[in-house]
Amino acid sequence: MITVKPWVEIDGTRVPCGFLDIGMTPVVMDGLEIKWGRDGYYEKAEPARATVRLWDSTGAWARRIRDSQALGVHVYVKWAAPSGTVTMFRGVIAHAHARRTRHRDWKNTDVWEVTLTAADPTTALGSVYPLPGVLQPGETMDQRKQWLLGLAEYGGLKIADIDYQSGYAPAQTKPVEVGKDSALEVLGAFYESMSGDAWTYDPEANAVRQCERHDGDFTTYLASFDDARGAVMIAASDTVIDGVSRPGVALSACRLGVPDGIEIEASADTDINRVESTWYDGGDNWSARVAYKDAVALNQPRRMLANDTWMTTDWAIELQLQSAWDRARAEGRRPKHPELHHSPGKTFATERLARWWLRCWEDTRPAFVNGDLAHAWLMQEAADWPPLVSPLGGTVTYRATDGWTIHLHVQWMHDRSQVTPMVWINLRQMKWTTTTATQPWWARLIGMSPPAPITTGQPTPDRDVRWGSPGSATREYRFDESMTWADLKYLDNTTREIKDVLT
Repeated sequence: MITVKPWVEIDGTRVPCGFLDIGMTPVVMDGLEIKWGRDGYYEKAEPARATVRLWDSTGAWARRIRDSQALGVHVYVKWAAPSGTVTMFRGVIAHAHARRTRHRDWKNTDVWEVTLTAADPTTALGSVYPLPGVLQPGETMDQRKQWLLGLAEYGGLKIADIDYQSGYAPAQTKPVEVGKDSALEVLGAFYESMSGDAWTYDPEANAVRQCERHDGDFTTYLASFDDARGAVMIAASDTVIDGVSRPGVALSACRLGVPDGIEIEASADTDINRVESTWYDGGDNWSARVAYKDAVALNQPRRMLANDTWMTTDWAIELQLQSAWDRARAEGRRPKHPELHHSPGKTFATERLARWWLRCWEDTRPAFVNGDLAHAWLMQEAADWPPLVSPLGGTVTYRATDGWTIHLHVQWMHDRSQVTPMVWINLRQMKWTTTTATQPWWARLIGMSPPAPITTGQPTPDRDVRWGSPGSATREYRFDESMTWADLKYLDNTTREIKDVLT
């Protein structure tokens, strides 16, 4: 269990999160709020915004606003993890407001209520315009990426990287006229060229990244966490894309608020039957061509997803078209999962779980939702649709009194792996290797006697999992309150070892 308390750095100065320093420095009053990502699967992302609320008994921010020195100031939101400092947000102040209140501090000084709104660095790209000209045909996607990085630097932004699916790097491109559209619009066109994908800004790495959403071979495992001694859930394994690992976690549906229940709707973008990609033919004076895939039945109207691509290399055009089609016919067709809500609190079971909830940018970090009623009804226990979700966007709020409140928009993840469902007899724990533990991690804490020596391949009954309520007096592993037998259908019959996830 870890306690996560954020702090804010404004113009290089760390702002305390409490009331003890009133009279000497501005302090976080009611906390902060970060809005990031997108609400829906086919929506384009908007730059993240952070709102920080301060008490200021020095009047410094009121004077800054009066003297036109408040805007453009750098803001960072961070928290301290056991493995190092995490940057949740970075940006610059785009709006500032100060109001003198009737409150007075212990020195009888007027206290100002200050609200600062900061936008992430990609917002500033909307005000950067390249010099009029034409990007030459034949340039590769990687060369276009380097040009975009230079354009950002020309606009005064030091973005570390513009990351995208590496397989597209050598693909050649069409000529592109520049000068009329902002750098932000050109960046959007760059990512749209690859399956119509959206982009996201990673504040930890100070990088723009492609929102790569596609099906995959996902794996799960049994895990026990230190928030409820002995509670066992199914957790999602990490996913790796282009060598970058996205952490997987387990969530308990009983602890997720879904206040409005299950909703379902049909619309044109939930039942796409044709995907078109417009590309440009250099052998015919750069005339427009349309590549497409469809499954339009006779007398059925088209419900279309379309994108415009810079790429002119045949294999790249086909690859991005196929990727868009696969998404439209799999993830994009699923009914929307209800929002995930993290109730107010300052603690998380592990650092891994804290990082999963508090990461304010979109990636395919998976969560297995144990006991997910929305999944049971919407997916009807389909074999290739486990209760796996990953965030699209959301709102993260911190208040000094209540702690964290988090609302996430999530999307189902399509699993291509073929799982042989777990059967009860195979849940029996064994000493798999010479280093496998023979007792639960908390055995010594409750005074359990060590077992007789157990050799590799023999059962370890002290580590067997049973139904029942976990707790401090529990001597065995017990299934978490959210776990159902239906969840075990998505656990492979060979993946039976319970792993203790304590960090």
